Amino acid sequence: AFTNQQTGVIKTVQMEDGVTLARAGQRATIGLTGPSRTPLTPGTSIYFARDPSGLGMEVPPFAPFKGDPADEGDVREPESGPALIVSAVGEDNTFTVVNAGGLAVRRPPVAGDFVFNRPTVSNWPARLAWSLVPNIQSFWLVDAVTQGHRIPTSYITRIAGYAGLQVMTCLALAVILFQRRDVG
Repeated sequence: AFTNQQTGVIKTVQMEDGVTLARAGQRATIGLTGPSRTPLTPGTSIYFARDPSGLGMEVPPFAPFKGDPADEGDVREPESGPALIVSAVGEDNTFTVVNAGGLAVRRPPVAGDFVFNRPTVSNWPARLAWSLVPNIQSFWLVDAVTQGHRIPTSYITRIAGYAGLQVMTCLALAVILFQRRDVG
């Protein structure tokens, strides 16, 4: 249903006070938990999301950056339009990103986010089928518990609503199927 390849997982984020990566020229230094799975060079597009599949990107899709990431003029007003790009690559799995042209980044990156080099592509027929088939995996919280992760109240609320929707769907289907049958 969703296609994207991770570049890595964010371990550390260093930004100056007040920087949110929401305005042109703002920079952040990002450290990955391990080596990048794809080459990172100055000018490479950067996307990030909480989900490892790239669902719910915090960075909107944008055209590839054209210009010199080291040139402040190109960063402030790129001819290709707004973008979030790598401006410098450091040692120890670190790189610096810059908001070129004032891309509307929803929130700054945080530790645990997944990094990508392109936006996630959706296959709508597969996504529709994936949405219609009940996803029992959503109820499996053992992984979070055994790894010591906190389970947010919002997740419990959403999964309770999902369970209620599944029960109502099954009951509605049963009523439709057995409405004209004598079962007793």
